[in-house]
Amino acid sequence: MSATAEPRWVRWTRPALVAAGALVIGYAVVGALADPGTRPLPQLLFLAGVLVAHDAVLLPAALGFGVLIGRYLPAGRARAAFQLAGFVTVTLAVVAVPLVLGFGRRADEPSALPLAYGRGLGVILVLVWTVAFTIGLHPMLVRRYRRWRGTVGRSGRIGRRSVMETANVRYIVDDVPAAVEFYTGRLGFTVEAQPGPGFAILARGALRIMLSSPDGPGGASQPAADGSRPAPGGWNRIQLQVDDLDREVAALRAAGGRFRNEIVVGRGGRQVLLEDPSGNPVELFEPRRD
Repeated sequence: MSATAEPRWVRWTRPALVAAGALVIGYAVVGALADPGTRPLPQLLFLAGVLVAHDAVLLPAALGFGVLIGRYLPAGRARAAFQLAGFVTVTLAVVAVPLVLGFGRRADEPSALPLAYGRGLGVILVLVWTVAFTIGLHPMLVRRYRRWRGTVGRSGRIGRRSVMETANVRYIVDDVPAAVEFYTGRLGFTVEAQPGPGFAILARGALRIMLSSPDGPGGASQPAADGSRPAPGGWNRIQLQVDDLDREVAALRAAGGRFRNEIVVGRGGRQVLLEDPSGNPVELFEPRRD
């Protein structure tokens, strides 16, 4: 299957949903025409107004919201949470607008649409976005809490955290989004910042990796005096300590991970070199157990 090919379930699901929607619309049209109380002209005008409002207001607003999320939120849990909350908001709005506006409410029939639908919609949307903010901001709050805990010295006093307590490593990568997916999905890093497609900052404990594209606008992509440009690769690397090297290697191989060598044994333990999508090495190290 090529990288751009749609999954089989998508190709089957789309026509099934279209067919189901057509059946529902046909059932509604037939039922409306068979109802003796149907007034075709006002109802057609109402449907036309709904379509115009959808295409001229609701759809552009949803697209703009999605663009803003994709531009200002890094890929990961926060973006997914806000995208899902936006989808739920749009769906509920489409369903609830006729109820909120009171279409079908009659003064001589108090049992028709008797509830405060606007207030109910507001309460549900507040709950949806509360959950989205909780899920989206949770990793950031956890990181800040851990950093705050890291400022507590042996004396128990809270002081300013030393910059040297966080190790910053820059890797030049050919594809920043692919590298972000690799480090977060396979090595347990989290995204701290991703302001654009050419740069990202990832964190794992006290280690931060800055991923830079060799053709980006930042200083890390500028050529040296002799004209040579930054490029991924080399042998300098970060080291991640693991408890069971064989298990980690097997899991990474099953997920498509590439290794530069086989497991080697040294005086301090066992190690192997994993490569990220751009060929930068990451050492997985299992210390010797005496």
